[in-house]
Amino acid sequence: MGIARTIILIIVVVFVLIFSLYNANAVVTVIILGKSFKTTVALLALYSFLAGIVSLIIFAISEEIGLRIKINRLKKENKELKKEINSLRNLPLGKEEE
Repeated sequence: MGIARTIILIIVVVFVLIFSLYNANAVVTVIILGKSFKTTVALLALYSFLAGIVSLIIFAISEEIGLRIKINRLKKENKELKKEINSLRNLPLGKEEE
């Protein structure tokens, strides 16, 4: 698994480098919130990639928090159920008939 991941990572890095080299001199104008910026396509792609990473981290953290809350709730429920099972084990089976 580690070798496949490394190979895929190398391929992606090579494509990014090729893209950056071909677009190093291409200048575009970007308008964000009414302000105009001139930048290269490679730099714009890098900014987009970084924005994607930041949004991914935010979503991953919110998912992690939700899962931790669920785990804690389930642990508490599991503890209560174990306590109930132990109390049921200590009950007598029934009245003996003579």
